[in-house]
Amino acid sequence: MTVSTINTNSQVPNEQNTNQSTTHTQNQQATPTQNELQNNEASRNSHHGLQNLQNVNSIASTQEGDTYTLSDLQIAEQRQVANDNSFDYYRGLIEENGGTFLESSDQRNILGLRCETNTTENDNQGAYDDKMIMLWLDEDGKKQIRYYESTNTEPSARYEGKYGVDADGDGKKDLGRMPVGYQEYTVGKSAKFGDVLRPTSDTHAERDTDHDGDFDDEEFASAGKSMIFHPGGNNMTGSAGCQTLPPDEYDTFWEDLTQDGSPSLVGYTLMNTNTLDENSD
Repeated sequence: MTVSTINTNSQVPNEQNTNQSTTHTQNQQATPTQNELQNNEASRNSHHGLQNLQNVNSIASTQEGDTYTLSDLQIAEQRQVANDNSFDYYRGLIEENGGTFLESSDQRNILGLRCETNTTENDNQGAYDDKMIMLWLDEDGKKQIRYYESTNTEPSARYEGKYGVDADGDGKKDLGRMPVGYQEYTVGKSAKFGDVLRPTSDTHAERDTDHDGDFDDEEFASAGKSMIFHPGGNNMTGSAGCQTLPPDEYDTFWEDLTQDGSPSLVGYTLMNTNTLDENSD
């Protein structure tokens, strides 16, 4: 049996439709791999308010300088405990923020953590400064979790005045964004974007009616079913209200989503990260 010695001193916009749409260019650029994201699980959890999980590769001893010898099986068990703790934490966030946790092995759950950002960020191109976590129970009942560090849940000012609806009747189109809360999606195809997730019901979108780039006007108007998940660009989010990821990250996201076949239903719960900050005070 192989053993490991541990030393404790080492430390784009929405798809084409009348209200919201445009095109984008996908420039090739490297994005973090899934392994890199998983290796940084502890720091991510700390950022989101979860108590930092103990790294199984540096388990503390009762006496400074002592070492432990762990078998591969023990290391795997420790990692599974860390995985399950993270899973339970994020499941709790879904349920605490109006979401429904889907438990069938052919379903997926996505938690979006929004860092509220003005639409003019990055010279009007938008920023991938939000996070997403995918959760599901596999056929054996094991808890599965995946992380996506570069995601976007808001429109960019690139599309100001071009897409949206006139929510306040002033004759100007108002950009919209997905409101916090829960919505369900199914797998679909787009002639423009390829593989996408489409909402099963209309989205009552928040609207920037004063056109200052912030969504604090308490104005809402329907976006229909136009706010989909699709790939954005590398240097711009390519979103007029959709949920987007850089091309390579989106490929990873889609592989995780469909690794056991196309899910019958995807539950998406979106929350603001300031809610986590308030709860951690």
